[in-house]
Amino acid sequence: MKKYLCALFILFVGISAIQCSSIDQSKYASGRTRNVISEKNEYGGKTIASTNSPEDEMYIKNGVLKAVIYYDSSPQPGKVAKSETFFTDKSTREDGVSKSIDYFDSNEKRIKAEIFYTEESARKDGVSKLIAYYDRNEKMAKIESFFTDESTRKDGVLKLIRYYNSNEKMAKIESFYTEESARKDGLFKSIANLDNNGKVAQTFCYDRNGKEMRCP
Repeated sequence: MKKYLCALFILFVGISAIQCSSIDQSKYASGRTRNVISEKNEYGGKTIASTNSPEDEMYIKNGVLKAVIYYDSSPQPGKVAKSETFFTDKSTREDGVSKSIDYFDSNEKRIKAEIFYTEESARKDGVSKLIAYYDRNEKMAKIESFFTDESTRKDGVLKLIRYYNSNEKMAKIESFYTEESARKDGLFKSIANLDNNGKVAQTFCYDRNGKEMRCP
């Protein structure tokens, strides 16, 4: 059970960073300096880089240094298909996030967000990247956590997936373990079902063949 509880502890690192992707997209292109860096990107529209100065609201309030907006081929100015956000040094030092990438559907609703951590933050917490997926109402559906090589070697956890219900409360956690770790105690995957209070209600552990086993 010790190994399983370790995985549960790791998953809470960096959840708040997802909020970095909750910035109003309409403000992204309002930076003081705007440059068209591509007339036709992979989505068929323009790509515009918007850079904020220390006096701009997005710089002060949200810690956004620069945003790169990818528009699709819809009538000008086009719809936002993807946005890359780069944060100020101050913001990066505070939460360890160096960059985020948001992806949008044809209605400009966010469907996915990727959060990238600095090397310093990754060394400290062991988390290198998060990927959040959203439902049709832009509510969080699941988050995938990826870890540094050092963290993976130490804890044996390869990846964690958190699933959320319609109220955006965590409902289930899937933990995936490395081959090396699985060879030691047989545990390849574990599932934790949570109750309405966020406490673990059920746990299931599986070997590499998908057969249920006792959690180590």
